[in-house]
Amino acid sequence: MTIQKGKIAFFLPFVLSLFGVVRTSAQEAADHLVITQVFLDNTKPVNSWIQVYNPTDVPLVLERVRLSHIRTINIFPEAIQNQGGVQVQAGDAVVLCASDSLFKSLYGAHIRTINVPALSRLASGGFLFISTKGAGEGKGAFVRYGEPRISSNVSELAGDQVVGFSKGGRSFLRKVTRTQAGITLSDFVEAPPSLGKPNN
Repeated sequence: MTIQKGKIAFFLPFVLSLFGVVRTSAQEAADHLVITQVFLDNTKPVNSWIQVYNPTDVPLVLERVRLSHIRTINIFPEAIQNQGGVQVQAGDAVVLCASDSLFKSLYGAHIRTINVPALSRLASGGFLFISTKGAGEGKGAFVRYGEPRISSNVSELAGDQVVGFSKGGRSFLRKVTRTQAGITLSDFVEAPPSLGKPNN
């Protein structure tokens, strides 16, 4: 009997639920880093940034950031990769931005920023992915953006919602967490930026 990879991803949460090991959304959100805010500007990509939040009571390391269309598993600058990632303190947030100097000129310096120039290399659509060191592949956070069909292959992992490109200075905020087939998903709503604040 042959089972395709996509079918395994779909049925595994169901099988695990039979044994009572699928986490609730509250538990899921409490043990890894989450994306709480997204600002992707396709007219001026150098404005782009994402906010990552640590909802736990211990420091966590943001180990990897990926843009689906860039052929690398990590778009962090080499110096950060060599350090093993970026530590985010408990209850704290960090902003990954295409240009930290531009970000600070627009929003001030009250929040920690990490310069990730590859965030300015946006495609017409795709997904963003972050992973927390030691949490395992299943504990990453996905955001689909732009043209929906381009990221349809990860809809089972990232959900059906596709975040649009930012307009008029508005970002997309993580509003609620829900589960679908045992996978934790985040809904995003368009709103003015509220940096440093968790939205779940």
